[in-house]
Amino acid sequence: MQRTLTALAIAAATLPFAAHAQARYDEPSWAEEPKSDTRKPSIGVMADIGFDQYNRDLADDVDTGVAYGARVDLSPQRNIGVELGYHGSVNNMREGLSTDGRLVTNAVGGDVRINIVPATYDLPGNLKPFVFGGAYYHRIDTQNFTPGITDDINAFALPVGAGLEADLGDRFLVGGRFTYNFLFNENDRLTNRDADFWSATVNVGARFSD
Repeated sequence: MQRTLTALAIAAATLPFAAHAQARYDEPSWAEEPKSDTRKPSIGVMADIGFDQYNRDLADDVDTGVAYGARVDLSPQRNIGVELGYHGSVNNMREGLSTDGRLVTNAVGGDVRINIVPATYDLPGNLKPFVFGGAYYHRIDTQNFTPGITDDINAFALPVGAGLEADLGDRFLVGGRFTYNFLFNENDRLTNRDADFWSATVNVGARFSD
């Protein structure tokens, strides 16, 4: 009888602990879902719009024009990416030279983009300043009367520049960049004049990661 009472007492004493342990494993738990990791490989798709201008020997002959384009960024990691892009523009001739002449530019190529924030550090708003440089095929066509500029200019461009990108939520992005293009093979069709080409654009788009 005494042994039986002792067993019952031990069982009664351990019952609350067993119930507590059972409740701990049975209760549902809500773990906070991880936010998207911007340091993973990603693909960015962007559209550009802004202004551009031919300078050097063409600076006084051509007005600032409207720039537009599109770009795909392939980034195996956050701090380095390869951008493939298209850039277009329309620049009117100065009225003192021509009342209806214009230059139509179409360029395609790519560049290497390097984010200058360390990969282990995040700026507020996930801001990403970056620099870039690459190579583009730069085509200049003329419309109407363009004195001193021959049609069908096939030039080679080396673009370099800097920009800033920021996230809008989990997917969308907004940014801006300044690009300076060193042009080659343009001299002969500009009546022995040299020209480079700069653009300042803003872009919107989306970035997708694994």
